[in-house]
Amino acid sequence: MTTNGCSEHAPFSAYFILTIMKLALTINWVLTTLLSLATGVFKVMQQETDIQLFEKIGFNATMTTILGVIQVIGGLLLIFPKTRKIGAYVMIPTFLIASIAVFANSLWAFGIVSLVFIVMAYGVIVRERRESSSYDGTTEELLRVDKT
Repeated sequence: MTTNGCSEHAPFSAYFILTIMKLALTINWVLTTLLSLATGVFKVMQQETDIQLFEKIGFNATMTTILGVIQVIGGLLLIFPKTRKIGAYVMIPTFLIASIAVFANSLWAFGIVSLVFIVMAYGVIVRERRESSSYDGTTEELLRVDKT
């Protein structure tokens, strides 16, 4: 066994998978943070397209702005390690509301893409669980599914 828990014949593959997974989750976190802040700022600035989009689901300009403030707060929480998971939990329902508004406006392609934002926010939660867990370096631990 090597120091990372893999046999001598497969240390590269497990290390490579772990490295790619960490990199992908880190890129996802950065993109989710930027996306959260950007979508929130557009709503706070009361962009006409956002206001019209959310009117279809019964939101007025004030409600859309409040959603934007919540998204900005969620995006700011995503920046800091101690609040990152909370930020992701804040963003999931806001992205869900936005997805509903997009589908309500019959913007099907963008609606499907907007569902990806929800998955991205969940990816931040996965990253934080991995970062806070005691990863022992084994392939089995790398592929472990959190039950929390």
